[in-house]
Amino acid sequence: MQSKIRLAITSLLISLSVFFVPLAKAAPGDLDPTFGTGGIAIDITFTSSVKIRKVLLQPDGKIIVVGSKKIPLIIGQDPLDYLFVRRYTSTGAIDTTYPTSMRGVGADAEVQADGKLVVLGRAPNTVSSIFGSVDTSSPVVWRFNANGTIDTGFGSNGSTFLNSTEFGNYHIEVFAGNTFIAYASRSPFFISTPSYRVAKLSPSGTIDFTITPPFTYNADEKAFSMKVDPSNGDIVVGGTSNVDQNTVLRRYTQNGAVVSAFGLNGAAPVPDCSRPEPSELLIKDLIIQPDGKILVHRITGPSSWGDINISRQTSNGVADGLCTWAFGPPYLGPDLFLQPDGKYFYFLGVFSAAVRYFPDGTQDVNFVHLALNPAVIQPDQKWVRATTGDGAITLERRLLD
Repeated sequence: MQSKIRLAITSLLISLSVFFVPLAKAAPGDLDPTFGTGGIAIDITFTSSVKIRKVLLQPDGKIIVVGSKKIPLIIGQDPLDYLFVRRYTSTGAIDTTYPTSMRGVGADAEVQADGKLVVLGRAPNTVSSIFGSVDTSSPVVWRFNANGTIDTGFGSNGSTFLNSTEFGNYHIEVFAGNTFIAYASRSPFFISTPSYRVAKLSPSGTIDFTITPPFTYNADEKAFSMKVDPSNGDIVVGGTSNVDQNTVLRRYTQNGAVVSAFGLNGAAPVPDCSRPEPSELLIKDLIIQPDGKILVHRITGPSSWGDINISRQTSNGVADGLCTWAFGPPYLGPDLFLQPDGKYFYFLGVFSAAVRYFPDGTQDVNFVHLALNPAVIQPDQKWVRATTGDGAITLERRLLD
């Protein structure tokens, strides 16, 4: 009898051990099974071309994609690009309550702390000059409420125009309800050499100030970038000089004053990391690490293979020794991504993939490379990216840690 009882207990324990076999732990870089189907969500709503430029998060975890969609306005003519905004739930489902917006052409976007979306782009505008009125592609900022409707309390019925005739490499940041933008600028009829400007818009959409950095860049070399320091609201902006082709970072307070302690009276040259035959480099992306250090990503040109440089400077503009280069093709979107814990990603080389690094600049060799596309890192350190093709938008979410 006792042997039968022991046999029954043994069989039960074996059964329980099989039943409670621990599931394999997900590794960094794996797809998140709680998102979409096995980590991937597909939106097949659209049959025409959609290009995604930015992936953003609202405070409630919903995902917004911003880009352009080709729309044929006149039969027989080529379709035109219009702003495209689409929202998904935190699990990847289409948010049918959020209107898909199409107005003008968007270039960059950010989400405010209250969930409102600000988009920097261009729209037809007329600029008055001593030569008369000139039709241009003027920079414009739109703001949408958290529910996707246009925010009529911002600027003029939801938009603010900036008087410029140059459409360049636009960047937008938000801080404490204010909107900071960097945009290309040139006088009517393209008389002057183009330069970039930095402007601050108040929460109501009025222009508080505009900064024109004291150097310019060539018309076909418009790559520049800007970030707002989350610790104090300082504006860090960089561009390429048309005079000596050097790249320079500049730092301003959130009220537009020069931070004289940064570099030499507010300007700090970016160290050269190039191969023995250095070529002209353009600032393409910046991030500010939690310790205040500034990572700078530079490329030879916006569309051709060439040098790709990654360097780092202190919060005062001093080079800190991290300076490396590779040869490869640039990527069209932002290349630098920062995790909440200070780890960061950047693209370097010919593999078209984001590689992860620790805050001190050493590579995380155990982490799988992530394919680059417009992407965002969630507060819980999950990576969400968006791709388009075959009339569909595909979202995927991966675990980072």
